[in-house]
Amino acid sequence: MIRKPIFLATLLAALTFTTIGCGDSSDENDKLSNKVWRVEVVAAEFPLKQRLGDNVGFKIKVRNAGDDTIPELSITIDSFNYRSTEEGLADPERPVWVINKVPAGSESSGVNTYRLGRLKPGKTVEAVWRLSAVRAGTHTVKYKIAGDFEGQGKTVLADGSAPEGAFVVTITTVPKPVGP
Repeated sequence: MIRKPIFLATLLAALTFTTIGCGDSSDENDKLSNKVWRVEVVAAEFPLKQRLGDNVGFKIKVRNAGDDTIPELSITIDSFNYRSTEEGLADPERPVWVINKVPAGSESSGVNTYRLGRLKPGKTVEAVWRLSAVRAGTHTVKYKIAGDFEGQGKTVLADGSAPEGAFVVTITTVPKPVGP
């Protein structure tokens, strides 16, 4: 008999803490949806001329130009792959570049989106991807920077425009010259 009240009290306490911890997050979402983060793209680099098999770096360096900490800086990169029109493929996504290495700790469940974490005012983060070109031709790679992974707030440059860009890259089949 004595154990029953203790069990019920423990269960009630656990339910209370669970309910408090899982409260409505709409207030937090509302705060983020009205938030504007200012960033500066300090550098965005990717070789515009490449050869098949080249191991190259794709680099983006971002500074928090605002007064508030950016909660979850993320970068979405479109076009490391292309969509094949060949019929019958189980997965029509095919690589233009093989991703050899992503920025440390940046993997996420988002498609082509890499989380770089919190960024305090005035601080800078550099993200570098190591890639190998595997499909010849001219390809456009687009990137977009966001201040939070969920896209609740708005991230802008000093002039109010979106922090995004593109590289038009030509990958040739001509091999590298051999020799000194």
